[in-house]
Amino acid sequence: MKYAAAQSALAFAATREPQPGDFLGGVTLGDEIGRGGMARVFRGHHERLGVDVAVKVLLKQDENSEVAERFAVEAHALAKLDSPHIVRVLDFGLTDAGAPFVVTELLGGQNLAERLLGGPLSVEETLEIVSQIASALEVAHRAGVIHRDVKPSNIHFVETGRVKLLDFGAAKSEAPLKAATTSTGLVIGTPLYMSPEQLTSPRKVDARADVWSLAVVAFELLAGRRPFEAETVGELAIAQTKGLARHVSSDRPALRSFDATFARAFHPDVTKRQTTATELRDDLVNALKTSRRPQLARTVLPISLALTVGLAASIAWAVQTQSKDTATLTPEPALVEDIPARPFAAGDRPAPIPSANAQPPGPPDARRPPTNAPTIRTTDPMVDPIVARSPVKASLSQEPPPVAPALTPSAKKDRGF
Repeated sequence: MKYAAAQSALAFAATREPQPGDFLGGVTLGDEIGRGGMARVFRGHHERLGVDVAVKVLLKQDENSEVAERFAVEAHALAKLDSPHIVRVLDFGLTDAGAPFVVTELLGGQNLAERLLGGPLSVEETLEIVSQIASALEVAHRAGVIHRDVKPSNIHFVETGRVKLLDFGAAKSEAPLKAATTSTGLVIGTPLYMSPEQLTSPRKVDARADVWSLAVVAFELLAGRRPFEAETVGELAIAQTKGLARHVSSDRPALRSFDATFARAFHPDVTKRQTTATELRDDLVNALKTSRRPQLARTVLPISLALTVGLAASIAWAVQTQSKDTATLTPEPALVEDIPARPFAAGDRPAPIPSANAQPPGPPDARRPPTNAPTIRTTDPMVDPIVARSPVKASLSQEPPPVAPALTPSAKKDRGF
């Protein structure tokens, strides 16, 4: 009886799914924090390490044992990848029911799919996220691991501006184990982010499949929607092979320079696309630089043009004003003061013209005008410059000095003439 009860308990444990409170590989399971088509994710507490962790447990797969083997691939793949942008694996194992589980670091915050609910991101933030994921993919690809399921829900924010790539459950290793995981040609991944080759020939995918997926993510971050929309996988494959991708400028006209980059990324011919995630990142950065050049020209050119026109107008005005002044300029009339003339009396001798050095009558200190007296300009050489410079009118209304009367013949004789 006791033996039968024990067998029944073991059978029940082998069939039921893990629940909160279960103990797996040194981890006590907590609340379920996520569920997908292949696995459930629990919050857990690692008893030996004393830290909270995430535990991903594969759901029961009766029809396809390859899923379980792929799950093991994830643990092996993550364990050998060292990148600040890839989630860290702490442990992995099997449940009592034989279901694989993997223990990873617990990531707080939100994933990129949740962030997109608020609308498209800025170009700068998009390029920052793409650069970090490109770095993570380069590490994985050098280790021979292809993620095959790069999408917003598998990109998680861990702190401001930093993201990590997780969920390598669909990963394909280029190690010998890959043959078993793809022997049936099972389509692995999320179709809307998958390349045409991954949709039609999953056994032949390489690192360029991840580059395609990253391009789809970048497009969605900028446009707020995916480049291909279809109701079925067949319609999606047709749109991809015909090159019917949307233009990002249809949703954001200012990003027209990005159209060529995405046209290359989604080219039906795999040989004409970017071959690495780093190359895709570089093309996006160059597209951003190109988009900023017209904006700079639109800002600088009008200012330069305005300055040039203003300078030309100023020069023209100055030339016109100078020409006008030259044309209307007339000589100033000579400021000659009229010196009233007095008729000479009979026998009078005209008074001598005062010389330039002559001093006017009066006290010595009043003979010269003050130095600050206004100067009367004259062109008459007969006018005494001292008199002309005097603040007093040049005529001065003064009588000329008296003239001696003519001598009579008798006076001349007495004087010896």
